[in-house]
Amino acid sequence: MGINLLGGIYLPKNKDNAEWTDITEIRPPEFYSVPIMCTNGLPAEACVKVGDTVKQGSLIAKPTTNKGAFVYSPTSGKVVSIIDKFTPTGYKCAHVVIKNDNKMQHVGFQPMKEITPKELLKRLAVSGIVDSNFGGMPTYLRYTLNSVEKQYTLYVVMSNTDPYLSTNEALTIHRTAEVVQGAKYFAEILSSKKIVFVFTKRAKQARKILIKHLKTHEPKLKYSIQEIRNTFPSDNIKLLMHRFKPKKKLFVEEDQQKKAFVEDAITCYSFFNAVKNNMPIDYRVVTISGNNIIRKGNYIVKNGTSFEHVLEVVGTKDNSKPFKVLNGGIMMGIAQYTTDVSCNPETQSLTFVDEKEFNVQKELPCINCGKCVDVCPMNLLPNKLDDVCVSRKTYEASKLGIRSCIECGCCSYVCPSKRYLTQRITNVKREVEGGK
Repeated sequence: MGINLLGGIYLPKNKDNAEWTDITEIRPPEFYSVPIMCTNGLPAEACVKVGDTVKQGSLIAKPTTNKGAFVYSPTSGKVVSIIDKFTPTGYKCAHVVIKNDNKMQHVGFQPMKEITPKELLKRLAVSGIVDSNFGGMPTYLRYTLNSVEKQYTLYVVMSNTDPYLSTNEALTIHRTAEVVQGAKYFAEILSSKKIVFVFTKRAKQARKILIKHLKTHEPKLKYSIQEIRNTFPSDNIKLLMHRFKPKKKLFVEEDQQKKAFVEDAITCYSFFNAVKNNMPIDYRVVTISGNNIIRKGNYIVKNGTSFEHVLEVVGTKDNSKPFKVLNGGIMMGIAQYTTDVSCNPETQSLTFVDEKEFNVQKELPCINCGKCVDVCPMNLLPNKLDDVCVSRKTYEASKLGIRSCIECGCCSYVCPSKRYLTQRITNVKREVEGGK
């Protein structure tokens, strides 16, 4: 059964089958510089001071509001400084700098005495898992706001549409049991009677691996498989939450929206480790790619690992420098002005592109061709939004639905005038939402 999605664009695959390479951990750096704030800008309070000794999994920052996330040490060692630095998403916050002592001492959560929805929700709250699709919001917050009503359907995205990202598919292939068990934990919280695993049409082999695992090891699990088109960004969680098609209706009614919860393989894998292995989540599974990278693939990257260290580990061809460094995929990634920034719990991919992949073109006046309108998956009018964003008319932008923009970049990709639609709309969207 397919899911009806509108808009989006077809992009050539440029992953070099990275999803078939086993997931390995990036070599530990000498120093970790751990940011204690996520994209949403919610403050966190450091729980350590300079000179303190920590273990891997030690709490180093706690939220100051009920919407913040806990931050854990990625290594054992000594806190050598606490400094203000920019994050890859452009926010300035405190970073706890830890010198790695290579002793691998660690501490974890107490084992759960019983697996109940209440206890699972408690573990999710302290796990350190955040939603990269929701501006770094702690994952548990979506559940505490909505878990009064029961019997949601849980949808789990198992593959990616960005041509450079392959984390979900890699986890489906190499960590199948862990992802499925993590999904079952989420289903327990939601009292979900069935789990729906969502794949793009091109992810045929990953789908076969999952089905084989379910038939062999999960014979009692009620599940179904649904396909989405290969168009980008049809796997976007925000988009899927709005576009599941019930009974041939184009849009989902508000009360029907509340019956669906969407997660992805990465979050399920992390939740499995938090529950089963009692691990504070101090890492992210990250796709590292780009034409100039030697060892492309999916890696476990600890929070606080610098982009510079990652680049040193994966290597570049002929020791040349990448032309652009992106925090994210080729479509939604944010270009970096320096590699002296740190990975955090939201980092989905690091893309090091060369001149063949990244071309800066001069912006020209809009010709009103309407291509941006045709591809917008949220049915917005990017050309009209751009008009009001140029003059920063936030009220008019709000009326045009700017809050619904998922910042996918489709409009900029197809624009023949190469207008900076996504950048302008994103900046004004931050103002409308009261962000920095």
